[in-house]
Amino acid sequence: MLDQDDRQAWVDALGRFGWQVWAYCLMDNHYQLLVETPQANLSRGMRELNDQYGHRHRISVFLRGLVRFSDTRVARARSPGQAVPMTAARSQLVDATASGFYHCISRCVRRAFLCGEDALTGRSFEHRKQWMEDRLLALAEIFAVGVYAYAVMSNHVHLVLYVDPGATLTWSADEIAERWVQLTPICVDGEIDPDACRAKAQALAGNPGRIAILRQRLSSLSWFMKCLNEPIARRANREDACTGHFWESRFKCQALLDDVAVLACMSYVDLNPIRAGLAADLSLSPHTSVQRRLSGPVVTSQAPAASSRGGYPCAANARHPE
Repeated sequence: MLDQDDRQAWVDALGRFGWQVWAYCLMDNHYQLLVETPQANLSRGMRELNDQYGHRHRISVFLRGLVRFSDTRVARARSPGQAVPMTAARSQLVDATASGFYHCISRCVRRAFLCGEDALTGRSFEHRKQWMEDRLLALAEIFAVGVYAYAVMSNHVHLVLYVDPGATLTWSADEIAERWVQLTPICVDGEIDPDACRAKAQALAGNPGRIAILRQRLSSLSWFMKCLNEPIARRANREDACTGHFWESRFKCQALLDDVAVLACMSYVDLNPIRAGLAADLSLSPHTSVQRRLSGPVVTSQAPAASSRGGYPCAANARHPE
């Protein structure tokens, strides 16, 4: 059991690492922390904190050898009860009827370098990063989704997206049909057949029930990510003459609940190549939104106006949040 001196010593130890401690709960057999780390010292601080706690109670073997701290990052929302853990059920995290910002992550299976250079074989898959970037920006011109930040890394992809279900309500049945055909064109001998696509669009536009379904899909975060990841996986498998998973699982998703969270997450995504040592300067970071912004003005079919929520999107059909 912990006495008051034990608890006070643990609380005092928290002040040594320069962390902003938002909440903590110290129990007899575990503790929970919600901290903000201005410096990259979370692992070191937790190791020292656990060592001190363990030595004091002669259980350091368990703390150091059997249990590593659980690191759950949350979207920062200043009002109590708004922080959403990364492990929240998708249905609780994404409201299909409401607009919002989301941080999405997709990782290659086994976190292998299936989009970069394989150090074992020396084979380069760097060209797949361009596949991903091209597909991402093309989908943003079809869906009611704004791409605010992205970084295509060697074994994973980071996205900051703004989903706007209300935007599709302003689209006519013809426009919904045209967008869906653009997404799923009819091909003959590997080439898009314009006549067949026009006939398909006309048939869809005359089917109100089907249009209602497609309207919902064109504003769906899950459908956006499905249409992004699945074609890349199929194309990579064809190139490798193999079958099986390319992505390790469904995309991970985190709601960004306020302006601070959106801007912090965009900065995190933009700095990924710098932290990974892939580039020394933001303008030299390949396949990232920050390089795209720095290279010149971004022109999109329905680009929203700038606002405090992260500036201009890289590509969007979504209406910009007020």
